Amino acid sequence: MKIKLFIVSACFCVSNANALTLLEAYDSSVKEDPQLQAAKFEMESAKKDSDIGFSYLLPSINANGKILKTSGRTDLDQNSITGLNSYSSNTDYQSKSVSINIKQPLYDMERYSLYKEGVVNSNIGIKRFLTDKQRSAQELVSSYLELLRVKNEFLLAEKQLELFDKLKSQSMKMYQNGEGTVIDIDEMNSRYDLALSKKIEAEAEIRNTENILFYKTGKQSNELLMISENIDSKPMVLINEDLIFWQNKANSVNPLLIEKEEEIEYLRYKIKEKSSAHQPKINLVGQMVKSKINQLNKEQDRVDKTIGLTIDIPIYAGGGISANTDKQRLILTQNLFLLDDTRKQVALDIESKYIGVTTGWQRCVALLSAVKSAEHSLFSTQKGFNVGEKPLTELLDAQDRVFTAKKDFINAKLKMLNSFSGLMSLVNELDSSQILKIQSKL
Repeated sequence: MKIKLFIVSACFCVSNANALTLLEAYDSSVKEDPQLQAAKFEMESAKKDSDIGFSYLLPSINANGKILKTSGRTDLDQNSITGLNSYSSNTDYQSKSVSINIKQPLYDMERYSLYKEGVVNSNIGIKRFLTDKQRSAQELVSSYLELLRVKNEFLLAEKQLELFDKLKSQSMKMYQNGEGTVIDIDEMNSRYDLALSKKIEAEAEIRNTENILFYKTGKQSNELLMISENIDSKPMVLINEDLIFWQNKANSVNPLLIEKEEEIEYLRYKIKEKSSAHQPKINLVGQMVKSKINQLNKEQDRVDKTIGLTIDIPIYAGGGISANTDKQRLILTQNLFLLDDTRKQVALDIESKYIGVTTGWQRCVALLSAVKSAEHSLFSTQKGFNVGEKPLTELLDAQDRVFTAKKDFINAKLKMLNSFSGLMSLVNELDSSQILKIQSKL
């Protein structure tokens, strides 16, 4: 009695009308991802810094009013020389006044620095949001592709279990008929238990990854798109777009780099703000006062108008201004090193993702060829087994090589697509059009 073993195709995620596409997941994450929503409001808040900064250049106008009531009396005793009798007089009076004051800075480097800090802070907020948006999109793609990977491994383990379950019963029958051996039964049990452990592990990973994707999209991901067992004839990046091209592009458009550069500019203005306390301040001031005084039943109205310049020249403030300025210079130096570190890290990330895309494509091509070779080898081994030339273990090994080659190909393809999404994220281009491109390559 011979075991009839069919070539099992690792049929991965099945696509249907209810499958959650990568683009749908991305569109949902833009609306549902709580971290991205928080980043939006942080950006809107940062935009107000520009208006706050501009307010430092505008005049300040205020009004105040006073109502005063004063009680008084003047007493005069008899004078022995003049012979005048003593008397007293009431000196009560009331006064009312309204004033309007205006102050316009003409030369105030501290206020000018605060204005520039507000503008730069606003720009930092916008760039920070772009960084968060690209990070969110990259995490979404990674989560989606990771869920595809673990679901594929789960289905692969299920198919292996289905196959081994049939073979276990057939091996037992062969042994009972005197055609098999205990070794064949033990081999089947061992492979069955190994496939079962992989299925349990993949099932746990599916649950965790589905939770992550639901957290970002607010949608269930029970069914995903199908992964095809083919690869394009050309890599996803153009031939003329080499590593230097992508690194130069990242240096000019990477939102994290631009954010760090804006922070350097902010710190330069912070130094000017602190050091400007040593400089004089010139302000144009004006005042109009309208007052009314009532004394001894007599009223007196008065209007005073004043305009002039005030000059404030600092002389000594205990050394705090110089210390604060030196502190900001040290912070600037620290952030210049951090900017250099960020540039290097972005360059390394670009190189890593670029290599992941280019060599990933080459690996997919090689693995696709390996799948075909493994299937051909399995077919030949099956024929040899049917005529008694090949043992069961060799046939099972050939089947394992087919499964492994298919799994490695799909994993390499998903890794290549994830590297491409990372590359697009680093150059601030991971938007719906690139998401759709990745989806079309599945």
